[in-house]
Amino acid sequence: MVDMPAASGDGPLLLSLLEFGDAFAGMLGARGQVVARGADIGRAGEEDRKRLVGEREAGGIGQLQVSMEDQVNVFLGHFAEIPCMFSKPVDPHSVIIQWFSKAPGDSSPKQRIFYKDHTTSFTEKDTIQADRISMFDLGSGGMALTIKNVGLQDELDFICQVDSMSDGRAEGITRISVFHKPEFPTIKSETTGIHIINEEPSKIATCEVKNGYPTPNITWYRNGIPLQDSPGEVSVDIRQTKESSGLVSVDSTLKLKVMKEDKDAMFYCEVSYSTPGETRMVESPHIKITVHYPATFVEVLKESPKGQVKEGDTVYIRCNHDGNPAPEITFYHNNEELTNTLVVDNRLELHNVTRSQSGTYKCTIFDLTSYDENEDEMEIYVNFLDPAVVLPISPHIVSEGENMKATCNALSSLSTHTVWMKDGEQLLEGHVLNLSNISRDDAGEYICLVTTPSLDGLETQGSLSINVQGPPKITVSWQNYAKDYVTLNCLVQSYPKSVMTWILPNGQKLQSNETEMGDDTVSMVTLRRDASLSVSCQAENEFGIDNATLTIESETTSADPTTERGSGVIVAVLIVCVLLLAILGSVLYFLYKKGKMPCGRSGKQDLTKKSNKDAIVMEMNCEEAVLLQGVNGDKKTPNNQ
Repeated sequence: MVDMPAASGDGPLLLSLLEFGDAFAGMLGARGQVVARGADIGRAGEEDRKRLVGEREAGGIGQLQVSMEDQVNVFLGHFAEIPCMFSKPVDPHSVIIQWFSKAPGDSSPKQRIFYKDHTTSFTEKDTIQADRISMFDLGSGGMALTIKNVGLQDELDFICQVDSMSDGRAEGITRISVFHKPEFPTIKSETTGIHIINEEPSKIATCEVKNGYPTPNITWYRNGIPLQDSPGEVSVDIRQTKESSGLVSVDSTLKLKVMKEDKDAMFYCEVSYSTPGETRMVESPHIKITVHYPATFVEVLKESPKGQVKEGDTVYIRCNHDGNPAPEITFYHNNEELTNTLVVDNRLELHNVTRSQSGTYKCTIFDLTSYDENEDEMEIYVNFLDPAVVLPISPHIVSEGENMKATCNALSSLSTHTVWMKDGEQLLEGHVLNLSNISRDDAGEYICLVTTPSLDGLETQGSLSINVQGPPKITVSWQNYAKDYVTLNCLVQSYPKSVMTWILPNGQKLQSNETEMGDDTVSMVTLRRDASLSVSCQAENEFGIDNATLTIESETTSADPTTERGSGVIVAVLIVCVLLLAILGSVLYFLYKKGKMPCGRSGKQDLTKKSNKDAIVMEMNCEEAVLLQGVNGDKKTPNNQ
C-alpha cells in the first residue's frame, strides 16, 4: 500500500466529522444513491472507525458527503462506469481521493486500486483491475471510475473515499453485478416408453441450460401448467455446475407418475435468468412422451370393401384397440386361428375371397404387461354367382318348322336378372327362350347374360348355338372377271354342309374354289366367254338336292332366257350395265346374300332385258331368285322389269 502524503502542519491529517442525525434526503435520487456519513467510515477499517468515533465524540463535525449508486449492472465483457459525486465543491489542492475494492461483506478486507491528490495520481499495479481501469474528472463535483472488459472477478464493492483538510472524510460504496445470458435450453425426453402401472415417479425428461450468470432457474410445465414437487407424483432434481469460466450450467430432471392422458400432453422447461434491469424467460422446445398402457377395448371392423362382399374381392379386416404398445393380436375364422394369412398393422388381408370364407371373424388381443385379454368379432358373408348353365347343350340341331325351348340359369346368393341376345341385340328378358316355327334365319349363336342388380360386379354368361337342318338352298350370280372371262358364284345355305358341284351341259364337272362363311358356302368358278355359256351349280346333303343353271349368251346373240328345272321353279334375272356390275357385283352380292325373292313352283317365269351392248339370258332353277340391278342396286321383281 502506498503511503498517503502528509499534510502541512505539526502532525498527521486529522479529519473532523459531522454529527450523524441529519438525513440528506436531497442527495438521494431515484437511483438509490447512498450518502456516506462519518459513521460509515467504519468500513475503512476498525482502526479508522475507533479514531473517527473518538473525533465525533470530541465534537468534530465533517461537512463533506459522497453520493454513489448502490449497484451498477453490466454484461460480462462490457465496461462499467461508477460515478462518485461530492455534496459540495472541494478544493483540489486540499483533497485526497482514493478508490478501493473489496469482496462483499463487512469483514472482507479492502484493497486500494487508485490514488490521487493535488500533485500526483497513480493506479495500483498489483490489482486485477490495474490495466483495465481509468478515471474521469468531473471537476470539483466529483469523478468517475470506469472498468473495461468486466469479468466475473470484478463483481466487488468499489469504495470512493474522499479526505478533505477542511471538510473531513467521506466515502461511498457501489457494487458491480455481472450478468451473462445463458445458452438456449435443450430438452431430452426418455427414449423408452413409460408405463402407467409404475408405482414410483418415472423419469420423463432432462432440461439443461449452460453458461449463465447469475445462476439461471428452471421450471417444468405440462400443457402450460407449472409442475411442482409433490411426493409420489412429481419430483424435480436440479444439479448446478460451475464451469472453468466461472459461468454456471444447470440441468434439471423431471420425474412424474404418468397417466394415460399424458400420451397427448406437451412438456417443456422454462429458463428464467437475470439481466441488467430485468428478468427474462425462454422456453425449450415442446416434447411428447411415449406412454405405455394396457388396452381397455377392442373393435373388429371390415375396412374394405365398404358394401357387400363378393367372390374375387380383397377384404381388409382391422382390429382396433387403445393399447400401447400394440398388444399381441390373433385373428380367428369360425373359431379357428388364422396362421397362414397376411396381417399388416393390425389389419387382416384376404385376397380373392370365396364363399367358403364367409363366417365369423374374431380378433383377440393379449397385453404382455397386464396380462389382460380382450376380443371382438363380426360376421362376413361372401356373395357369389355361379357360371350360367344353358339347356339344351350347345350346339343344338333343329329342323325347319319345329319349336324349341332353351333355359339359362345361374345359382347365386342374390336375386338375378337374365337377358337373351343374338348378333349383339337384346331379344328378351328372362331365363327362358322360346322359338316357334323355326326357320333358317333362327340359326346362329344365342347369348344369355346373368347379373345381380343389387351388387355390381357379379356377372356370368352362357351361349347356345342353334343349327337349323334341311335341304340346301342355292343362290347364283355372275360377273365379268376380265376381258373374255366371267366368274360364276354359287351361294349355298344348308345344314349339314352340302357337296357342291359345277356341271357343264356335256356332264363335265368343273374345278371350283369354295369359301366357308359361317353356315354358308360360296363356290366360285371362272370361265372363258368365247361363246354362249350354260353352267349348272348343284348342292346336295342328306336332306335333299338343289341346283341352278346360269346361261350367258355371247354379246352378238339375242335370245330369250330359259330356265329348266325338274321341280318346276324358274326365275329369270337380267343384269343391266355389265361393266358396272362386274366392278360392284361382289359387294352387292354380299350385301344381298340374306335377301331372297320366292319363286313359284307351278311353272317357269321368263325375263328378258336388252341393252345396246348385249343381251343376257339366265335360266335359274331355285326356290328364290333375285334380280340385282347393277347401276342402283335396287331389287326388282320380274313384273317391274
